[in-house]
Amino acid sequence: MWDYDEGKVARLIAQMPMTKWANSSKGFVSFDGEQFGLTFEIEDSSCEKVFEWTKEVCEYRLHRYFERKG
Repeated sequence: MWDYDEGKVARLIAQMPMTKWANSSKGFVSFDGEQFGLTFEIEDSSCEKVFEWTKEVCEYRLHRYFERKG
C-alpha cells in the first residue's frame, strides 16, 4: 500500500492527469485546478449515464497514471 499524503495526491492529480486530459480534449472537457467538467450540454435524461461514464474514464486514467508512477 502506498503511503501518500492526501494533499500531495490531490496536487498530483490536478497537475498531471486531469490537466493533461483537459488540455488534450479539443475543448470537450475542462479542468480549472479544482473542478473537472464537460463543456457541452447534455440532455437531462442522459446526465446520470454520462456522469457514470465520465467517472469510469477518470478512475481509469488515474489508475493508469499512478500505476506508471509506482
